[in-house]
Amino acid sequence: MKMMRLLVMVVFFMTSAAWYSTVSAEDLSGAWKGTWSNSNNRHTGPLRGRFTALNDSQYQVVFRGRFFLVLPFRYTVVLDAEEQEDGSIRLRGSTFVSRRYGTFEYDATVRDGHFESTYTSSKFQGTFSMDRSGTRGK
Repeated sequence: MKMMRLLVMVVFFMTSAAWYSTVSAEDLSGAWKGTWSNSNNRHTGPLRGRFTALNDSQYQVVFRGRFFLVLPFRYTVVLDAEEQEDGSIRLRGSTFVSRRYGTFEYDATVRDGHFESTYTSSKFQGTFSMDRSGTRGK
């Protein structure tokens, strides 16, 4: 009987620890807003992102922005999320944008509601910088 109680307690604590580590990570779902910049040609513009959790370790992100301040772009990428020891979240992924622009690779960090990412492709490299919509300056 004591062995059964011990087993139940161990399972309970292991389940609780797993649950806590899953929910303690910052949920990135929702709207984000910021800018993008390209280091190859110094182009920059507004950027919006809509994060949707697919599971405990992946987000689908729809990026929308403007090139030359008037030409819209929109594409979707799935980013793998991994909580880091310092409490930040590292996101990585890639997406094929078009034949002209190729496949873009992303490596991002989210810390305290701020998303900072580098992107690279065969032709371009640059950064995305966003904050949760409505939180800038609070």
